[in-house]
This record gives sequence, structure tokens and C-alpha cells, in this order.
Amino acid sequence: MPPPYRGQFNQKGLPLIEVEVIGEGGSSKIFAVIDSGYNGYLSITYQTAASTKLEQLGVGSAHLANGDPISYVECLGTVVLGNVRVKA
Repeated sequence: MPPPYRGQFNQKGLPLIEVEVIGEGGSSKIFAVIDSGYNGYLSITYQTAASTKLEQLGVGSAHLANGDPISYVECLGTVVLGNVRVKA
């Protein structure tokens, strides 16, 4: 069982937890929103992906919960939460 993690709530009341994103250009610690509809992806800003030099795989598309279509850049990197490292 993983250790308990400490988090916080943002101004909108969304639960946040700190994760580290690692790419070929370095790492960045960010606060991620805990999403109960988790689909296996970590959504980050393009600036974080660029500054850590994540490997870009291509462009994907999806629909938001409200039905709006979006496009996004898919990247490969490492995410660290506590003592768990996942290459994704």
C-alpha cells in the first residue's frame, strides 16, 4: 500500500496533489487535480511539457464532459508521486 499523500484544495475547492514530471530536459513539480473520472492521462500545460522536454508522440482528440471537442499533444515522460515512478 502506498504511503499517505498530503495535498491541498485550490480556490475552487478542487483537490490537488504534488507530482513531479520528468523529461529529457529536466523536471518540474506541479500540483495535479485529482480527477474521479481518471482516464490514465496526466494533463499538463504545454509550457511544462516544453520546459521538461517531454518526447512528443503526436496529436490526439477527445471530448470534454460537456461534449466540446478538443485536440491535445500527447507526450511521453516520467511522473513521480511519492516513491512511485511511472513512465507514461
